[in-house]
Amino acid sequence: MLLSDLVGALLPQSWLEEVYDGIWLSIVEAGRWDEAVGSAVAEVEERERDIVRAVLGGPGDDGVEHLDRDVDLALALVHGLRARHAPAREDLTAARVAAILAGLG
Repeated sequence: MLLSDLVGALLPQSWLEEVYDGIWLSIVEAGRWDEAVGSAVAEVEERERDIVRAVLGGPGDDGVEHLDRDVDLALALVHGLRARHAPAREDLTAARVAAILAGLG
């Protein structure tokens, strides 16, 4: 799977997913102040990382470092776009994601 396709798939696809993102961001923020919530957030984020790693497949030509870089890049981009949590994301198409990723390389 291409990194741009993965990022596009991880972004909200419906109004309900946008609402969930807003709730999740509130939970993440609460986790900064409460140790128990922070621990739960860390577990969910580690599971998200495992899923992204599995979707991207095994190590690339550069080995594990290559895969870890791609996982970090995908999650950083998705988390940043989620944090924006603005309706302006409607213009974020797969082509726009590909352009963003191309600019990083």
